[in-house]
Amino acid sequence: MTSQDVEAMLLDLPERLAVRVLAPAFALAWALAIDAGPLRAAETFSAKYQVAWGHVTLAEAEVSHSYADDAYTLTGSGKTEGVFSLLFDWEGSARTEGLAAQGARRPLRHSNGGTSNGSRRVTRVDWLDDGRPRSKIDPPPDYSEVTPVPPESTIGTTDPFTVLLQVLDTLKTEGRCEAEAKVWDGRRRYDLVVRHLGTEELAADRPWAYAGPSIKCALEVERIGGFRIKPPSWKPEDDTGERTIWAADLGDGLFVPVRAELGTAFGTVVGRLKMPEDQTAEAKKPAPAQQRPLRTNAR
Repeated sequence: MTSQDVEAMLLDLPERLAVRVLAPAFALAWALAIDAGPLRAAETFSAKYQVAWGHVTLAEAEVSHSYADDAYTLTGSGKTEGVFSLLFDWEGSARTEGLAAQGARRPLRHSNGGTSNGSRRVTRVDWLDDGRPRSKIDPPPDYSEVTPVPPESTIGTTDPFTVLLQVLDTLKTEGRCEAEAKVWDGRRRYDLVVRHLGTEELAADRPWAYAGPSIKCALEVERIGGFRIKPPSWKPEDDTGERTIWAADLGDGLFVPVRAELGTAFGTVVGRLKMPEDQTAEAKKPAPAQQRPLRTNAR
């Protein structure tokens, strides 16, 4: 493996984890936390996560979900940490705003951006009333490196956060985390499938990690456009990267993601909810018009 291969691997790893796994996984868990009835006024939930590759900390991430009346907002941000940040300086964020009415969710806009070793990328998508997205991408994609995105394939799409909010409907009616959707994040167009894998009792593999019952779900991606034409030399062509998340009830029906995994050619990358030492399965919803972090700062 050359130094260029190592650099490509480091560049790809946190982006795959943050954009393709943790963001939708976090959104799914916030979806499970929302009551199926009318949205109440001005509530916010937030939580922090650590991302690790074995015993090496790769990144820290924070996720917030807020809603007022029939509008919702989801935000997520992360950056590399520890020794890994000395090798690869990465910071990224994503945000979705949308409307919810009569059991249906419609995105209004989605944005995501990141800085990798000084190189900045910014994307924004606004959905018009007819379902057509208007996208701003800076810098624009290089189609000598990524597959083209058929313009007609982006009509009637949704963003990664909103589609997983819709999993709530299936969970409430069938008790299963299942969904299918056409997704467009401004750079990549793919079909996302969420499959229910049953329940699982998790053991705490870190002093501050969650332990207890959980719902296990799989995320499957069918690539349509915007993906690399040729995989890097370090990555097998058949390496699709298994994506799995575990959501748990931390109290009063408040489900949050407690674990997310991404399979890579070099092992499994894991995102864990940072629970406090004195709280492993207890959380109370905030009062209306107040913001309450989930007391998820690990010591």
